[in-house]
Amino acid sequence: MGRSFINTVLAITFSFASVSCADPHYLNSQNESGGRIQGFNSLNCDLIFSSQKLCIVWTWEKQPTENETGSIWFRTYQIDDRDGFPQLVDSPSVPFIKLWMPSMGHGSSPVQVENVGTGTYKASGVYFSMPGKWQIKFQIKSGSTVIDEVIVDYTL
Repeated sequence: MGRSFINTVLAITFSFASVSCADPHYLNSQNESGGRIQGFNSLNCDLIFSSQKLCIVWTWEKQPTENETGSIWFRTYQIDDRDGFPQLVDSPSVPFIKLWMPSMGHGSSPVQVENVGTGTYKASGVYFSMPGKWQIKFQIKSGSTVIDEVIVDYTL
């Protein structure tokens, strides 16, 4: 093979290598809830249980339809003051999810929430009883008293 061919191959190889070293796009990804994870050591949190300083990041495992229930995965984090890394932490009690249709003044079927690991929860039985504008209310309760709540608007 000629020297110019080898030089061309090397030039192309180095060009691809330098492009692949750029910042990875997944470090600035956006989840379905709108919460952004920026890099490895900071968490821009749109949903916060302010009384507990807990960030909530959530996503649909399965979106509900008019005929089928859905399910949600969500996690609760606190930012470690020492290094700024998000740490998965459990809520003081298993969070509650209430589905509410403000325009009609009613909710829907109860959602079952289970803790499946430190700071990791699965909500199943997410069902909206009719099309329209709903609220997904993530709540922390003490008995029947709501201690903290964050609301996500959702339209079916």
